[in-house]
Amino acid sequence: LKNYFLTTKEKLLIVLNNSGVETFEPKENTSSLNDHGCEVDVVTENTNDQNKNNFIFSTLRKGYRIKTTGNQVIYIKKALVKVYEYQKKEDSINKK
Repeated sequence: LKNYFLTTKEKLLIVLNNSGVETFEPKENTSSLNDHGCEVDVVTENTNDQNKNNFIFSTLRKGYRIKTTGNQVIYIKKALVKVYEYQKKEDSINKK
């Protein structure tokens, strides 16, 4: 039964690819706010670098898109990404 589903999945991906549908992964260390093809996961990666806040740490699930004849991109399924979340360092002086 498992082989049946794997074979069916492979065939479906071939059909989608032949129809112009392609998988994609957003670039890491780019802003997730500017990338309309990604969806941010609720789980984040902590960083003490404020410049990395909302930047893509990793791709958890690839997305699917198709390009039209006018080079317009239509997202069929957005990629799921994990982003950095800025965590301010606590002063060691305040902990005393």
